Amino acid sequence: MILELAFAIACGEKILCHMEPGGRDWHYRTKVDGFEMKCWYDGPRMKPRNELYWAESPSSPPPMDIKEPMRPPWEHDDRFKGDTQ
Repeated sequence: MILELAFAIACGEKILCHMEPGGRDWHYRTKVDGFEMKCWYDGPRMKPRNELYWAESPSSPPPMDIKEPMRPPWEHDDRFKGDTQ
């Protein structure tokens, strides 16, 4: 494993980006493939951005489709209405 990593570093092999670090000695770069999010990778610090890549274009989750606005619990739950006696 160590020899493979050393070979990949020496040859400038591309390393896959991850959304979160996978270990203690991982590093990150921003602006990989034009994205502002952190590209976490297992490799040397300050690896050139052109040697990092995303497997897919990261994207934000789609917006939630909310049919009716949320109401505070006291508007629809009798427990919060207080004693009326």
